[in-house]
Amino acid sequence: MTTLAATLLASAAGVMLIDARTARGASSEMIRLAQADFAVEELISQVVVRLDAGEPLQAGGLVFEDARGGRVFRQDAAGLVDVNRAPPETLARLFLAIGVESAEAVALADRVADWRDEDTLARINGAEAEEYAEAGVLLPANRAFSTEGELALVLGMGAETLHCVLPYLTIYSGQADIDVAAAPPALAQLLSIETTTRTDATAPIGRVIRLTAEAPLSGEAVMRRTIWLRLTGDAGAPVLVHRGEQSIGARNAAPLEQCVAAPS
Repeated sequence: MTTLAATLLASAAGVMLIDARTARGASSEMIRLAQADFAVEELISQVVVRLDAGEPLQAGGLVFEDARGGRVFRQDAAGLVDVNRAPPETLARLFLAIGVESAEAVALADRVADWRDEDTLARINGAEAEEYAEAGVLLPANRAFSTEGELALVLGMGAETLHCVLPYLTIYSGQADIDVAAAPPALAQLLSIETTTRTDATAPIGRVIRLTAEAPLSGEAVMRRTIWLRLTGDAGAPVLVHRGEQSIGARNAAPLEQCVAAPS
């Protein structure tokens, strides 16, 4: 009986020790995440304050890096493809450039245009309610896309295709054309457009900017926060934040080499 009691006590003590270690580990992880969360907020705030003050910053790409390895990247929405305004021809060129077969690239572009327009008439290579119903999927909304990721609902839009084009899309430029001065080099290369020299630039009043901040969690992982904001020029409310996203991922995102069509 004594031996059994001693065994039970020893087992209980072991469980308590494991629970204590687990709790300490969980607590340490929560603290690390909270610190990273604060860091990305601080990083974005520093850049927003500088932009609001009219300070010229790198027009695209990496605009700020601190001593702790935190980084902020900038991309003006005007330099991206607006999924609500770009003509189907531009969308088809982008799909083709990332490796989508020619006929399918044209069809995808027409389906995107059909999804966002208000009428129920399908383009030659497009799709409206009848085609979606036959495929057994949600019907097209016949309205503007509310996020870039909503393209996943377009008939025939595969996950890999969407992954490849998302970095180059926006819903915030409000323009059919791409501002070549603000286009990222990778997009300019895909669409074979000539860009002007990328220099330091202030944030244009009224235009949306995408800022992405990264705070290290480890040598390989970061907490990443992306916000889409607009400088209003109003002293009472100088910044309008349209939306934000947060995630944890690899410090150096995998290159999109698999997204580029092989040379013919």
